[in-house]
Amino acid sequence: MRINGRVVFTLALLFAAYTRHAWEDYYITYRCSKNLATGHGLVYTVGERVHAFTSPLNVLIPAALSVMTGNTRSSSFRCSFFTANA
Repeated sequence: MRINGRVVFTLALLFAAYTRHAWEDYYITYRCSKNLATGHGLVYTVGERVHAFTSPLNVLIPAALSVMTGNTRSSSFRCSFFTANA
């Protein structure tokens, strides 16, 4: 099943509007988690060793789920990331 990026964006926007909670670190956490799952390490930008995330569990859980399922494509990874952090 392939998930459209617009659907994911809309769901995230609706969730933020419903809960009135804006998580400013969301993309940073997503990118660190994706880099970890794809073998680049726990970094925001590949090649730069800087601690970028503020929520270890929200980075490690989606990365672990991605590795366990073999799911490393961007669209699929976004789905597992949103599911694990919901």
